[in-house]
Amino acid sequence: WDGRRLVAHALLTVAEPEARTLRACLADGKDPVGGCPRARRALAVQLGSTLRRMHALPFVHRDLRARNVLVVGGGQDAELRLLDCRRGGPRGRGGPTHDLAALDRDLRGVLTRGERLTALRAYLPPEDDGRAFVARLATLRAAMPPPR
Repeated sequence: WDGRRLVAHALLTVAEPEARTLRACLADGKDPVGGCPRARRALAVQLGSTLRRMHALPFVHRDLRARNVLVVGGGQDAELRLLDCRRGGPRGRGGPTHDLAALDRDLRGVLTRGERLTALRAYLPPEDDGRAFVARLATLRAAMPPPR
């Protein structure tokens, strides 16, 4: 850090042999998280708060997709791990809103609208009702190319 500016960062990696991608976890109704509404909600809250902390550093992932989020463990104790952060860094091109729009695009049809809003509420400050932010996300998401 140079004052409040991030000038260098490093990434710590660890093997997670039992991990599965967020998309695979949520799409599988037999998964201990994907098949449990309480666990899905807890994961949505964890996703929003994790991204809020990451963006507050300030660090932007720049390739945030459902395949770059891993779920470790099961039930309401499941934890998230972000991976493939090699393009990430201090705020800049794209920014936090781009991260969120790209992930939201990937999670449409996998998370319900209510679960996506739960994640967004955990991301935003409590006093923000999120309406303007949701509109910005929708505009940005619509302009993005389809997921690869």
